[in-house]
Amino acid sequence: MTPVDDHDARPSALAAAAPWLLWALGLGLVFHPTLASGFARDQILPRDPALVASIFEHTWAWLTGAPHHDDFWSPPIFFPARLVGGYTDTVLGAAPPYWLARACGVPPLVAFQLWMLAATSLGYLAGWLLLRRVLALGPWPAAVGAFLFGFGSTRSVHLTSPQLLACFWGLFALAALGAALNAVTPRADGAAPRPGRGRLWLAVAGLCGAAQAWSAFYPTLFLTVVLLSAALAALCLPAPRARLGALVRAHGVWLLAVAAGTLALVWPLAAGHRAVVDTVGSPSVPKILDRLPDAASWLHTGTLSLFAPLHAALGLEVERDFGGQYANGVGLLTSLLALLGLWGARRRPAAQVTFGATLIVMLVAARWPGGFSPWRFVYHGLPGAEALRFPMRIGMYLGVAAAVGFGFWLQARLRGGRAGVALALVLVPVCLAEQVHEQVSYDARGYGQALERLARRVDRDAAAFYLLTFDDGAPIDAGRDVLTVKPKPSQVLAMWVALTAGHPTLNGSYGRKPPGWNLSGNNLGPLARGGQRTRADVEVDLAAWCARHALDRASVQLLEVPWSELPWTFVPKSDGDADGDEDDG
Repeated sequence: MTPVDDHDARPSALAAAAPWLLWALGLGLVFHPTLASGFARDQILPRDPALVASIFEHTWAWLTGAPHHDDFWSPPIFFPARLVGGYTDTVLGAAPPYWLARACGVPPLVAFQLWMLAATSLGYLAGWLLLRRVLALGPWPAAVGAFLFGFGSTRSVHLTSPQLLACFWGLFALAALGAALNAVTPRADGAAPRPGRGRLWLAVAGLCGAAQAWSAFYPTLFLTVVLLSAALAALCLPAPRARLGALVRAHGVWLLAVAAGTLALVWPLAAGHRAVVDTVGSPSVPKILDRLPDAASWLHTGTLSLFAPLHAALGLEVERDFGGQYANGVGLLTSLLALLGLWGARRRPAAQVTFGATLIVMLVAARWPGGFSPWRFVYHGLPGAEALRFPMRIGMYLGVAAAVGFGFWLQARLRGGRAGVALALVLVPVCLAEQVHEQVSYDARGYGQALERLARRVDRDAAAFYLLTFDDGAPIDAGRDVLTVKPKPSQVLAMWVALTAGHPTLNGSYGRKPPGWNLSGNNLGPLARGGQRTRADVEVDLAAWCARHALDRASVQLLEVPWSELPWTFVPKSDGDADGDEDDG
């Protein structure tokens, strides 16, 4: 990668500590409930986080040859349906940190909590490399900018959708692409370009891109939109166009080879997901267009943000279904300073492309007058985009633009003498505070103990089990804020019972449902959604599912569990949660 400026070649001890200090600060602000409790409390909520954790555990079970996990694409849920792993993220590319924790004997949910720490840390590291090694920012601007992406609001607001944390490979790919561009560009110190390094960095970018695709669907599709927007912006601007042209002239054939190799690595994944779309279909275009970002969503930081009362007073909250998913903001002051930073560095190609790509993404994702949106072209033209049920999440990459712009702003202030340093010392802490969110956590020990108790009740002689929960009349803790009992938490709990017992279940909660599966209503009682449902209704659905798959109904255990034995089932909705009415994906 391009070496840093001469005046930064030997930073002071304090400057050298900058990346470590901001990394430790980020981990503390985002994961303080877990870290302060010594992992006695987990930030793994009972809906999507526990669901994503179960997918990671399936990859470990598959890797280690556990019973009923021999087929990677067919985890033992929705039994006996096959290839249901294609209904959601595979997380395979992001799983190595989780596998390392499990190999060391760490229990599954704690291993996933460690993975969340590792994923945010890797995002921070990728941001640091991009800003420090590619854009040649100083240690403090690079560290603060990397903080905005690794631990900023656009990251911490989505802890309830932790698959979105698996975007670090994409950032490493961006850094590698930047290094490849630097390798074909005359250096500031007068040294000749190094085209050989350009080929290496392009290969690294391709491998990182493939790993990103195998990690998480949303970050990959959004990154593709961002890269296409950046390419369009570069073609429209003279200096970036010249750099891009130099790269193509130097490595045109190699670029095609890397692209072909990346597609070959991703093809099995694409084929698996394409088969699912062909079987169960995709969301309708009108529904997707109803979920595009509002203008306010680019400033909305979520209702659990430290500055949420101020934003609410200014009318910057998004009052819509799945409102937390619209939280794309990094804070008012942070956004302003990032814009000022991009303007101040406007002669730099990186600043030009960053601003241009961000503007294009906002325009493409906007709903224009008359109900039209350019997102229709993304929906119909980009392979896989028809499965994006929450397109407003594309704002997760706003953190990259904020990191670059804020890094440029801070670099200029630190070079502006004492006045600039003093201004930075006042404003930077405020901007860091804009990234802080209230974090919800739960008793990890209690959930694990409940899983063990329920796993012991699973009949190993049965072909599979179906977990059915019911109201046993026990008083419900008022602190749980119960309005209605939704099925997703107990479906996910059943999946974890299956993992713990090493036995298949008919329960399931992925981004799609197998054809003919009508077993989502597994809660019985007056507080359950669809509270008029009875055991007889469940038996009818069980019989229909078994008949569809030539499965003897008598071989399926009906595991009935009262609500009072289900920890983490009755929980308040958290900021950013996709809600239990629609499975995430």
